[in-house]
Amino acid sequence: MDLGLYAPLGTATEISKGGAIWSYCSSHASSDCGAVTGFFTGCGAQPTSNMGAASPNLARSSNNVGMRAGDLVVVIQSSAGNSPGLVTWHAVKNSTFNQGSTSLSSAFAAGSGFDCSISSAASS
Repeated sequence: MDLGLYAPLGTATEISKGGAIWSYCSSHASSDCGAVTGFFTGCGAQPTSNMGAASPNLARSSNNVGMRAGDLVVVIQSSAGNSPGLVTWHAVKNSTFNQGSTSLSSAFAAGSGFDCSISSAASS
């Protein structure tokens, strides 16, 4: 079945394999979480680069759900928000490592992890 999606290999418009789609339902408006650095605290995935056999697990936050750059996030405003039922789409832009201090031991602490930032709303 032809879906009408085509891009020659190697072009900038190439379609890549899909990422994850996450949903976030809360009283937050899209502007409360979109384009806010590290809004999704500790939700980022462990890096995939090969750090060797003794690769430390740096994503120890209990919030770690495995978000990665390029994933999609649908933000749904709950009945406690100003616009209940408003739905907006966002993309995970990046992930920054969060640790309690500059000491090495805090990098492996239970609360350490990767904080994810999402784009401003794509649609509403």
